Amino acid sequence: GNMCILESNFKLFEIEKIKALAEKYNGECLLFRFTGNLEVLFDRYSKRHNERHWVHKSAGDREGFITVMHDKFSLEGADISHIVTVDTTSFEYVNYDDLLDIAKKFTKS
Repeated sequence: GNMCILESNFKLFEIEKIKALAEKYNGECLLFRFTGNLEVLFDRYSKRHNERHWVHKSAGDREGFITVMHDKFSLEGADISHIVTVDTTSFEYVNYDDLLDIAKKFTKS
């Protein structure tokens, strides 16, 4: 079948659309879902705000950002074959080699 590797924080309804496409085209998806402490993530978001593409500035202020990200992090009921959740609160604890290995194994399955 076809394979798709995605990296994003999709909302549940978006994952359902992705799942429908995967089924339509006989495919499987690997989704890397990056999460973290919302205060830390908002701080990073704020520091990069002026450099961001306009489409990524829609989260707004702290309260809006936390609401948007909480919705995206809450994937209870998501029915997609492979989801890898990565806590990016502290980059030093992210094992990038493991993530690459997961992607390589997925493409060889």
